[in-house]
Amino acid sequence: MQPQQVFDKGYIGGFHFRTINKEMEDRWSIIVDDDAGDYFGFTTRLCTVELLVDRYYTLHICVEYENDFAQIFKAFNYPPVYPSLGRWEDSIRIDDVKIVEVKEELTNGKLNAYTWLPVEYSPVEKIGSVWKIPTYYKIVRDKRRFEYIRCYLGERGALASYRLDEDNEQLILI
Repeated sequence: MQPQQVFDKGYIGGFHFRTINKEMEDRWSIIVDDDAGDYFGFTTRLCTVELLVDRYYTLHICVEYENDFAQIFKAFNYPPVYPSLGRWEDSIRIDDVKIVEVKEELTNGKLNAYTWLPVEYSPVEKIGSVWKIPTYYKIVRDKRRFEYIRCYLGERGALASYRLDEDNEQLILI
């Protein structure tokens, strides 16, 4: 299934400058100041946006610290901000949030969906693109700094080792 294309009026720019002069006023229809006393310029235009539609995902989350569990569970049931898949345009609907048990033993078989396969757990050298998938982040100077895991994109039907949950859903923890 291909992403759906829609037209949208969006903001482009984010050009950083220190002083407002005639050139900046002519170039940027929207100028905002930041906390450091500098400025950012934006303009609007008609643009094409690709949206992901009719996608169904199952997300398994394992917590390192048990006291984080209740907070994460509550955030999925009552999101503090409208959830998205990274871009604000890719809004999502959460149909179900539940607690499941994960079986410890690994199962070998064919993947039933596209899945991120961490490079470090891959038993053989793969040929193809390696993706950097953002995982954890820390706030550094009011910005998110992500840690990344290098992964292959495992296609449906590819052989892999994975765990099963109590509903026999496949999962690979990265």
